[in-house]
Amino acid sequence: MLSHHCEKTKTNIIEACTEFFALDGRAFDVTRGVGFQNLVKILVEVGQLASKSKFEVTDILPHPTTISKSISRFYCIIVDQWTETHTGTSYCGVALRYATDDFQLFTFILGCFPYNAASHSAQYLREFVNKVLAEYKLVLGTTKISVTDNEAKC
Repeated sequence: MLSHHCEKTKTNIIEACTEFFALDGRAFDVTRGVGFQNLVKILVEVGQLASKSKFEVTDILPHPTTISKSISRFYCIIVDQWTETHTGTSYCGVALRYATDDFQLFTFILGCFPYNAASHSAQYLREFVNKVLAEYKLVLGTTKISVTDNEAKC
């Protein structure tokens, strides 16, 4: 049986995970992933080592561009555009997908952004995607491109 202190800690972790899922739009099973569990293990170790000193959490978390530089494998960019029918606002979602050497597939959502370009043509979409990728110091290749889309919904 867990002590009261352990029960309180577990309750705090459940609440923090729930807030993480809700605020950051993450899947509930993220906590089952080996990568997430490794991250928690490292953070607990850092907390134990630094228990005597004060620091901000943001001081130890890497910037998204630092993470993107660590992805040295081939990656694929997934782009989805749509227009919200009630307001007429257009959006563009951009995600990065890559496979590890042992064929594990990973997807990272870079964001969902308002899309205000002059048109939804390939030229404007490419410029938009290039700007998003530049924020993460990523570059879309120029030799192999494939674009698919459903027909416009009227």
